[in-house]
Amino acid sequence: MKRSTTAILLAAALFLGLMTYVSQRAATSGNSSGRETAARMFDFTAADIVRIRIKRDYWNSLTLQRAADGSWKLIEPSSESATVPTVNRLIESLENLCIITTIDLPADYSERHREYGLWQPSMELSVTTLEKEVSIAFGSETADRKGTYCARIGQDDVYVVPTEAVTIIASEPSVYQQPSPVSAGSTFEEQQDSR
Repeated sequence: MKRSTTAILLAAALFLGLMTYVSQRAATSGNSSGRETAARMFDFTAADIVRIRIKRDYWNSLTLQRAADGSWKLIEPSSESATVPTVNRLIESLENLCIITTIDLPADYSERHREYGLWQPSMELSVTTLEKEVSIAFGSETADRKGTYCARIGQDDVYVVPTEAVTIIASEPSVYQQPSPVSAGSTFEEQQDSR
């Protein structure tokens, strides 16, 4: 093989190697920016949560508390055991509550909070662990209705989180209550209707 051919082949191999490196590097940096947009709202897991308080108005506020045995109890508006599947769905939504977008606001620019519905929040959520409590105010939905604006109470940044998760968080207190036992004297049809 001629030296000029070897030099050309070597240059082509180096060029292909460089192109492969650059394309893999670009793909890696593209994935990392995807991770930033999928950041979680909370930095703790479901196992760390001991109390959840959801405040909308006087009649629709609720508080759930984990008992020593790991079960969940509804302590507001009534004191009773909470339905396990509904609580698990809420906790999973909280644990996986991802941030779609972060809007960095200056500290003195509170007018934007009005724009996002955060001056009069539609709902406030407080999640308590053994170490801390995090409170979040939820505002209005985004124009495409896929996201909802929210902010950590006491911080300036505004976040957009999935509206689907906010809908689960905003469930009525009645969905956490155990169904009332069916009386022994009721008919089969009445028992089916009560479900």
